[in-house]
Amino acid sequence: MTVIKLVETVAEQNWVYYSYSGHRGQLRDVMQNVNLTGKFLFVINAFSFNIKGEPDTLVDVYPEIFEYQQYAADNNLHFIVGIEMCNEAPRYESELEYLINYIKEKCNLTNNDIINMSGAHYFDNPDIKHAHVTSIIGNDKILENNSYNSVPRHHFVSLARMAKSHRVAATEQILNRGLDKYGYCSCGSGYYTNPAENMFDYLPETLRNRLPLYIDGEIVGSDQNQYNKTHDAMTYAFANIVMETAFDAEFSYYLFNNVTWHLPFSTEKTMKSFAWGQVPIFITVPNHDIWLRNMGFDLFDDIVDQSYNRESNPKLRITKAIDELQKICEKPIEYWAEYKNNNITRFENNRILAEKMINGRSFYSANNLQKVLDTM
Repeated sequence: MTVIKLVETVAEQNWVYYSYSGHRGQLRDVMQNVNLTGKFLFVINAFSFNIKGEPDTLVDVYPEIFEYQQYAADNNLHFIVGIEMCNEAPRYESELEYLINYIKEKCNLTNNDIINMSGAHYFDNPDIKHAHVTSIIGNDKILENNSYNSVPRHHFVSLARMAKSHRVAATEQILNRGLDKYGYCSCGSGYYTNPAENMFDYLPETLRNRLPLYIDGEIVGSDQNQYNKTHDAMTYAFANIVMETAFDAEFSYYLFNNVTWHLPFSTEKTMKSFAWGQVPIFITVPNHDIWLRNMGFDLFDDIVDQSYNRESNPKLRITKAIDELQKICEKPIEYWAEYKNNNITRFENNRILAEKMINGRSFYSANNLQKVLDTM
């Protein structure tokens, strides 16, 4: 049996955080704005181990969890376990069910004692409480040394550091339609620790020979340049093909499938388009636009038919999204420069809202968590 030992890395009066290798994350920034009166929150960093829950893996947070549970009982506090995946978007059945059921059984808890804390717009198990954490929407570097009002010189930019299957499929359509002459694409231009993560060997040779595509060079690991508007290709683009992290689980490109998350999930990739004064076209799971609309972002429905977000077939959804890009490319860039000038207030409002959300991401996360806690 594999035993993963989690250790206490952050602790306050009414909450504690257990993780692996001393990970701290953004939890303290969130929790300092949360009222835990009458409650004790025991938070586990689920990304510290194999969240898919192999049967021979034991999450060893005991006896500590029992000690905190007893402390909560002695002080008449509701003991709640938080599953922390602030920068990720796991599903219940395929990724968290094993862990949640294991903890419920060991600690004699119910669903009403569990909170999933993740970057997903919602959780796919309505019986488990979910708090949407917005820390993944970006950092201050997205806003540095740039503005929303650059006059566009080309039709689009498409940024895909990691060559995930849906990004490769969309990039191939851009290349095969000859749309790359209207803008700039990166694809497979970086990796976390090893170039093999891009899995180019799984691609057909005709496409393998065209990748990787670079705009501002290679971006490796946690290089902060991945958040910056570092190149004219980004500065002067009218539209942004948002190659999001999440995509449909069943989608594969040839033998190529390395998508991590499958729930709607707005990361810094989405926020860049608003902060940089660009029209977004999303390559991601269905209904990605709903949360953005609810938050007040303008998706420029007068020029982009965002109904592709409702398409259930993932391959067809990519095609419909690139159809919208092609419509933009069919008009001269001068047309879109004039459009942006005539609608500059809309681009400005998106920038203002993006700034507000990025700068206040801990507040938004705390507010979401508080709303859930208040129902428990």
